[in-house]
Amino acid sequence: MISLRKFWRSDNRYRWMYTAFILVVFIVVAITVSVDISEIVSTL
Repeated sequence: MISLRKFWRSDNRYRWMYTAFILVVFIVVAITVSVDISEIVSTL
């Protein structure tokens, strides 16, 4: 989040593309974590 904030402050012309990319990365990580947690809970 800090890097995203710094990138927005720099007024870079690619900030929307970078923001979309980071959003996709966060979504993929959230899905992966939730799948892993559900698999761990189901084996208990």
